[in-house]
Amino acid sequence: MTNDGANSRKVSSSKAFLTFFKSLFGAGLLSLPNVLGKVGLPLGIILYTLVASGCTVTCFMLVEARDVTERFLLLPQQQRQSYQKQQGESNDEEACIEKSKEGTKQKNHYHLVTYGDLASILLGPWMASLTRWIIIVLNFLFSAGLVIVICENIVPILFRTSSSRLYTEEEEMDHRRTLGYILFPIISVALQIPWLQDMWIISALGLLVYTVGVMGSTIYSSFLTITSASSLSMTPTDLWQWKWNGIPSFLGSAVYAMEGINLTLPTVHSMEDKSKSAHVICSALLTYGAVTLSFASVGYAGGLGGGPGTMRTKGECDVVTNCIIPEELQIVMQIALSLALLLSIPVMMYPTTEMLEVMLTDYYSQQSSQHREQKNIRQQEQQHIQYGSVDSTLEERQHFKHSEISMSNVDSNDDFDMISNKTFKHTDNIVKENPHSVITNSIILDCSTDNGSNNDCNDIEPYSQEKSWKLRLLLSFFITLLGCSTKSFTLFSSFVGAVGLTFAGFILPPLLYYQSMIKANINIHWYMRLLMGMLVGFGLWNMTIGGVSSFLDLIHGL
Repeated sequence: MTNDGANSRKVSSSKAFLTFFKSLFGAGLLSLPNVLGKVGLPLGIILYTLVASGCTVTCFMLVEARDVTERFLLLPQQQRQSYQKQQGESNDEEACIEKSKEGTKQKNHYHLVTYGDLASILLGPWMASLTRWIIIVLNFLFSAGLVIVICENIVPILFRTSSSRLYTEEEEMDHRRTLGYILFPIISVALQIPWLQDMWIISALGLLVYTVGVMGSTIYSSFLTITSASSLSMTPTDLWQWKWNGIPSFLGSAVYAMEGINLTLPTVHSMEDKSKSAHVICSALLTYGAVTLSFASVGYAGGLGGGPGTMRTKGECDVVTNCIIPEELQIVMQIALSLALLLSIPVMMYPTTEMLEVMLTDYYSQQSSQHREQKNIRQQEQQHIQYGSVDSTLEERQHFKHSEISMSNVDSNDDFDMISNKTFKHTDNIVKENPHSVITNSIILDCSTDNGSNNDCNDIEPYSQEKSWKLRLLLSFFITLLGCSTKSFTLFSSFVGAVGLTFAGFILPPLLYYQSMIKANINIHWYMRLLMGMLVGFGLWNMTIGGVSSFLDLIHGL
């Protein structure tokens, strides 16, 4: 976990740029040539550019919200008041931030490392919990998406038929189920890696496979297709068409491939000079957007996205590696990519497992604390009863005495039962509240073992690393199950991008930015208000229209 201690390592702006840029490469770019075919190249370029620009603005807002929170809301009260006096009547945002730069050098005890940390300060504990759970679910879905890509690449290799690469739906699901039996133990073992430092080699391998392998082989295959003889050409015939009805599905996949909101705050936290964090994040996003758009355009123009004129269906080219030529290069890339993605699952799931384990640790700690408090109360009550609680038992003794006198006038068993129930009502309640207690001579005693230790008073066993393997095993099972059950990565990424990532990337950042400015009493420029409205409007539209459309497509493709 990242911390502010002495051992916390900070990196330069250039290294932060490379780290963030490298982290943006994921499975989402593999479906870009395919989804470009849903809207056509001209409209696809425009929409993807807008999505990349929107993601850049939302990440900028998130960085600014963190900066304002750190400068104004987390500083000591006296220091904030001095800044407000220096500010005077001016509410200009740039002037406020410039006057508070020196104050940020003083360390505070707050952490702004994750999305949830910032949400807890600006939006309260409820929204912080919601944000953390969204990040957990998104990372889980990202990992399931990697398994989907692995299945789409490995199934044609392991279960190749003599006549055709196509199977019936029943055969394909049987092959996926068999592959799931193979992947589950591998993923389970990989998720047991406890430390992020042990995963840097895996991350480097994944970047190498993506940049050199997938992108290089895609460009090479597209070059062979485009430069081939016209009679053998496999370029799409709908390349320059404007397909407006494919916009909802395309936007979801574009957000999935482009969004880097989960990695923004950890990258900023790791930087030595946080004043350059906005430039680092925004430049990395724009560079990544340009690279992936070029990759997707070349792949689509080279026929690697499938569709009319390519002699391949859209389903065959759901991910770009399934349509790379020649076939020998395709098999090598499918195996290399599957291996890299398989080893990337623990890296992808690391934040989720960390947050879940921290939440479980806090829960067990809270339960143990409450248990100890109840134990102390019971012990105090027992001591009070045993040693000098004459006044506290006087009323109870009078109650028993009155019952004994009343019982002498009882003429029937029914009346006796009624009086008995009233007499021992208080005692029954005590037994119900503490089933491990025994009533002896009107004194409540806890059940004890032979050696005198109270079984009921034992502390709840805390959550430990020895228990975490069960959680990781359960996560491995559901990742494998979801990944092997979903047949289309394009449809899956479109739905996840349209709903989960759109909310986390286009609605929450403007809300956090607005809250930070309001709480810091900083004026928001009109153009920032306009951008916030446009981003939130797009987010709501994409979550509703795009979410429903992609969900229906996903259900239809199952």
